[in-house]
Amino acid sequence: MSSNEIIQVIAYLIILTLCVKPLGNYMANVFQEKENIISKILGPIEKIIYKLSGCDSSKEMGWKEYTFSLLAFNLAGFLFLMFLQLFQSNLPLLQDGIVNVPFNLALNTAVSFVTNT
Repeated sequence: MSSNEIIQVIAYLIILTLCVKPLGNYMANVFQEKENIISKILGPIEKIIYKLSGCDSSKEMGWKEYTFSLLAFNLAGFLFLMFLQLFQSNLPLLQDGIVNVPFNLALNTAVSFVTNT
């Protein structure tokens, strides 16, 4: 291990140690549903997302509703990834001459991403 790598590991451990207390307090506040700095900033955005998606944050999901939500989210992610790969040459801001991915490779990649394999 070179000296540069050792310095990086030590710097990482120092930064990680310094983040323990503030992140721990933040997570404790989130789980106890207390106000925190980030909820004041992102709270209105969260409420809009809940309203658009039809979620009620005060209501718990049953296993059937959770399963449907999980499958719907994975299907949406799968379709989005397939779209990106199949039509990437037509996407804006890509000017490197990237060609579209063949269907079978796009299918394999999207399934791998969605199933975490």
